[in-house]
Amino acid sequence: MAESEDKEMASVAQSISGLQNLKYSIASIVEDRSEYRSLLEPLTRWIESHQHSTIDPREFVQAFPTVDPRTLTKVFRLIAQSGGFRRVYKVITPKGTLPEEYSEPPVRSQILGVAEYDIIPLLVSKVR
Repeated sequence: MAESEDKEMASVAQSISGLQNLKYSIASIVEDRSEYRSLLEPLTRWIESHQHSTIDPREFVQAFPTVDPRTLTKVFRLIAQSGGFRRVYKVITPKGTLPEEYSEPPVRSQILGVAEYDIIPLLVSKVR
């Protein structure tokens, strides 16, 4: 098997493992916090259709514009706390995404040479 095929297979395996982590995380949240069930079911379907090991809440909000962003923030925090995912922050500029991941929201001094940017919280599978 060629090296590129090996990398592609590894990427698929990581995505599947991340999806399994997420399903377990969501199932445990639904069990403990039934008030979020109505949000978690469409979130699970959406994530299954995307099959990424990184979840960008902005994409989910675009797909479900009626979702309350505060509730979504709480759910993503619960997913991160459940252990299968960790929260990271990325810096998005008009020219693209900076390659660094931050475990805490970065401060201005960490983002040198960029005048205009947004800080985006993401959930990343711990299995990557």
